[in-house]
Amino acid sequence: MDGRPDPVLGTRMIMCQPTLELIPWIPMEIILQYLGIRDKKFLRLVSFTMRERIEELENSLFKKWKFSRLHCSQISTFSDAIDIISEFSVENLLGERRVEEIEYIVDEHPEMEKIKIGIHSKLFSDFDLSFMMSICESLIVSLDLSRTNISGEDFAPYTHCQDLLHVEDLILSQCLKLTEEGLALLLIHCGRKLKYLDLSYTEVTGLGLSSLPADSLSCLQSLILCGCSRISDCGIATMMDLCCKSLKQLDLSFTNISGSGLLKHSVSNIEFLNLRFCKSISVNILCQILEAHGCSLIFLNMSNMSITGSGFSILSKSMDKLEHLCMRCCSSLTDSGLREILSKCGRGVVTLDFSNTLITASNLMDLLPGAFPNLQRINFNGCKNLADCGFSHIFSLSGQRLRHIDLSNTRVLSLRQISNSQGFKLLTSMCLKDSFNFADEGLERLLDGCGTSLKSLDISGTKVTGDLISCKTLKTSKRDDKICISTLVLEQCYHLSESGLDNILQRCGQRIQLLDLSGTKISGAQIKADLRSIIELKLKGCENINSASLTKLLNQTDQLKILNLFGSGVSGEGIRGSTLQLSCLERLNLGCCLALTDSGLRQILSCCCWTSLQILNLSNTGVQGWSRVAVQLPSLSTLILQACWSLTDPGLVEILNEFPSLQILDISYCNVSGAGIRHLPHLLQLERLDLSYCDNLSDNGLLELLEKCAFNLRFLDLTGTNITGHGFTAMDAFLLRLENLVLFKCDALSDRGLLAIMEKCGSSLVLNY
Repeated sequence: MDGRPDPVLGTRMIMCQPTLELIPWIPMEIILQYLGIRDKKFLRLVSFTMRERIEELENSLFKKWKFSRLHCSQISTFSDAIDIISEFSVENLLGERRVEEIEYIVDEHPEMEKIKIGIHSKLFSDFDLSFMMSICESLIVSLDLSRTNISGEDFAPYTHCQDLLHVEDLILSQCLKLTEEGLALLLIHCGRKLKYLDLSYTEVTGLGLSSLPADSLSCLQSLILCGCSRISDCGIATMMDLCCKSLKQLDLSFTNISGSGLLKHSVSNIEFLNLRFCKSISVNILCQILEAHGCSLIFLNMSNMSITGSGFSILSKSMDKLEHLCMRCCSSLTDSGLREILSKCGRGVVTLDFSNTLITASNLMDLLPGAFPNLQRINFNGCKNLADCGFSHIFSLSGQRLRHIDLSNTRVLSLRQISNSQGFKLLTSMCLKDSFNFADEGLERLLDGCGTSLKSLDISGTKVTGDLISCKTLKTSKRDDKICISTLVLEQCYHLSESGLDNILQRCGQRIQLLDLSGTKISGAQIKADLRSIIELKLKGCENINSASLTKLLNQTDQLKILNLFGSGVSGEGIRGSTLQLSCLERLNLGCCLALTDSGLRQILSCCCWTSLQILNLSNTGVQGWSRVAVQLPSLSTLILQACWSLTDPGLVEILNEFPSLQILDISYCNVSGAGIRHLPHLLQLERLDLSYCDNLSDNGLLELLEKCAFNLRFLDLTGTNITGHGFTAMDAFLLRLENLVLFKCDALSDRGLLAIMEKCGSSLVLNY
């Protein structure tokens, strides 16, 4: 046999000799489509034959390649390794030789059809842009030049035909040197097929575009002018002349316009209009804008505008197509204004957002019940004047199809105005966070009205005790009618009692996956409800939690993967000998557990499956090392020891010796110097190392540490340390994969030391200094 499956006996061969190399081509092709990059890397290591098969299949399967971040020096290697590239996309292209490398990949792959590229370097010039566009011609369909220093005035692609440029998306956000003349020149060459143009936070006024031909932006659908402080009404009118017939999205948020520039065109196709923080637009002008463009609007954002809502009654047309209305933080909005605005909205409204306003909604009785039969989401978060009566009026407009309700920080008390016939049968999520009047009566009524669709309930910071919650539906109702909440948040419910918690848990069903009891006074000793479905349990700041109650609580869970005990009263003592087995636990947070002892930590970790625990947080505890803990955790990838003041160099040596496969290590604010680890094995998998504010960290200690972890290190934080950088020239290792180096507040670092550090780093480094 030569290693290739026989076309006739392939199946039988696999049964007799089940090796990966003998998998037929079609099943292998299907398997690769469901594997991630990491799994494919491990699969390549099986054998040389397996590596060749995977690469051959991937080259034929994948023709569109997308990178979030890529250094230009890697383009040629990538180009040589791939046979066919139909689309090449890079969100952020790093390095200095960008244009040359792009030219290389274009020459090597004539079959390429599209290029989408993002460049955010301030060194990128108009000349570079001209050269790149000349090379690529019709290939570039998306160009992101955010935060570059291009002005556009020297843009002159070496092509004789403007139609060769097929740019559809052009992003020039925060290009502070972009001029009117430069923008006009860019649009002359790139504007004819442009669909998306982002000029947010630039200095353009729009007046310089008056000389452009009438069809320059004839295909433009989205125009983003957010934060253009110098944009004028005349400039907007000029832009509208160029793209009025095709424009569907217009973002004028955070501008100083009066709105008169939008009145020139009485007929438009604008579907998305964002006027957030346009405080200079008066009610009269706003009504004229909506008169001109309201018929086609689907999304309207008037957040943070200085309007009361009064005057909308003069609109002769309703916004029949409107689906999403946002008036967040309109502090001047009145109840009468709210009524006028809602009266001009069509029946297709899906979302209403009036959060952080002063409305009471008490005068909406004259609006027809069920006026918004498609309403699914309402947000009144921070409406401190909204009470039961107002919410009842709003609810009556919805046609009982609401799925998401946010009444956080309101005065809603008991929902008593809502009759049983108006139950929340389709409600998916309900948030009553910090509604300080909400108590058991309201929760009982809410649970009575909810159907099986309710999945998320947040009543954190309320007066709920749980003592008055009935559990009768658990026994008397049919199985299909039971509430099956998956996310239950009771954080900072200071009045919650032990028996009340059990009542709520039994009433909310047996499918709770996330339970948050952070900041409550419960111990969990009286819980009898079924908790077998819980995946994440948050007990942050629960001071009454002790080892006995924690053991009893955790014994009722079968699938727990995330346990947060941050700042709780757990010591860990007494768990030894219990039947507790956390076989699925992946993340454990014991930070700020001041009562935690080495013995207690050992007892807690001994209950965890030694192959499952991946993330362990022991910050602000008395951990000194690992010899006293003596628990093996071979799958541990992340260890957080921030502010463990008792941790010194011997303890660090113990930890690094115990966990050579760590990927993330945080020992910030610890009393370590880094010395004494010269004889430890190399940390080949360590990617992130946080040494910030380690006052005792020395140059020699840092060098010893980096010698052990330089191979794969990508992030290094040395903020607030006393390193000088001296001695780095003698370091044998190179930090070639380091992507982010943080050196804030390194007062002792000299210029020569900084240069010595940078010489040891790769070309893809981003320095925060």
